[in-house]
Amino acid sequence: MIGHEGHPEVEGTAGQLQDISKLTLVQELNDVEKLYFPSDQKIAYITQTTLSVFDTQEIVDALEKKFPEILAPKKSDICYATSNRQTSVREMAKNVDAFFVIGAFNSSNSIRLVETAKKFGCEDSELIENIDDFDYQKLNQYQSIGLTASASAPEEQLNLFIDRVKENFSPEVIDFKEDENIVFKVPNFLN
Repeated sequence: MIGHEGHPEVEGTAGQLQDISKLTLVQELNDVEKLYFPSDQKIAYITQTTLSVFDTQEIVDALEKKFPEILAPKKSDICYATSNRQTSVREMAKNVDAFFVIGAFNSSNSIRLVETAKKFGCEDSELIENIDDFDYQKLNQYQSIGLTASASAPEEQLNLFIDRVKENFSPEVIDFKEDENIVFKVPNFLN
C-alpha cells in the first residue's frame, strides 16, 4: 500500500486484512528500492486516497519498473477531488506570490496541497486551520495570492475567507478549477 504510516485510511485498510504481514507500506520513493518479493509471488498495490498525485505517480512508476507483473487498481485510488485540487494548485502556484490552503493541520489532503504549491513554485505557502486567527493585513505584501480549501474543509470557510479579503482589499478574484465531470449514480434501491 502506498500511504503514510498512522494515517486513518492506512490503519483502516490494514485492519481489514486477516494477515497483516501481507501488507507492505511504501511511504516514499526510496522504499521501493528496499522491497523484495519472490518472482512467483503475486503482488498488487493500492494507494491512500489523499496522497500527492505527483509523488504517488513516481512511486507507481518505480513499482511497475521493478515489478512488471504488479497488479494496479482498475482506476486511480486517488480521490478525484484531491487530484483536481492538486492539479489546480500546481497551475496557480506558478503565478502567485503566496498560497493559502484552508484545512486542518492533521489532514493529509491539506498538507499535500501546501506541499504541491511549494513544489511547483510558490515557496511562501501556508496552511490556515482557523480563518478567524489569520492576519489578513499580511496580504498587503503580496501582489497576488492563490487560495484553496482541502476536500474536508467546509466551502463556507473558503467563501468567508474571500469575503474578508474583499472587505479589506479590492481584489480581482479569478476562479481557477479543474472541470469535474464525474457523476455518481443513485443506487437502484434508493430510487
